[in-house]
Amino acid sequence: MSVRPGAGNLVRRATPADGVSLPFVVEVEGLPNLLHEFVHFVLRPPLAVDHGFDYALIPFDTARPEPRRWLWEELACCVVSCAYLAEQPARVAPWFAEQLGIQHHFYGVDGPERFLPHVAALVATHGAELDAVIDEAYAAAAAHLAAVGADDSGPPRHLAFAPLFAALCATTPPGSARG
Repeated sequence: MSVRPGAGNLVRRATPADGVSLPFVVEVEGLPNLLHEFVHFVLRPPLAVDHGFDYALIPFDTARPEPRRWLWEELACCVVSCAYLAEQPARVAPWFAEQLGIQHHFYGVDGPERFLPHVAALVATHGAELDAVIDEAYAAAAAHLAAVGADDSGPPRHLAFAPLFAALCATTPPGSARG
C-alpha cells in the first residue's frame, strides 16, 4: 500500500510487473481516496484496473442505462466516502467537490459548471436509480467492513446526495472557472 501525494488513486489486482507479494495494489493520496476506491470495489468486485471500465467508450452516454449506472456508482462513491469522513466535517464538501469536479471529462461535458446541471436533470428523471445505488453502496461497504471484524462498520453519519449536491451547486455557478 502506498499513501503519497500524486499517487494513482487505485485499488487493483497486482501484476508481476508490480513486484509486490500481495495479490493487490493500493495507491492513494490519502484517506478520502482510499474510502472512495473501497466503495468502488464493493460496488464492482473483483479488483480490476479502473474497475473494469472501457475508457474507449468516453464520452459515456447517460441516456443509456449502463453508462448512467456508472455515473450513479461514481456519485455513490462520493457520497459514501464523504459519510465515512463525516467525523471530519471540514473535509466533506471539498472532497465531494473535487470528485464531482472531474466527472465532466467522462461524459463529454465542457466543465463542471455545465456538468452539474446535467447531473441535476438526470437526478430529476432517474433519481430512484441513484438512490438505489447509494443504498447498495452503504450496505456493501458496511457488510465488507463487518466481514473483516470492524466494530462499527457503518459510517459516522449517513449522508444523502441531495444536500451535498445542493451545497456544491451553490458554490459552482454556471460559467464559473472552477475545475
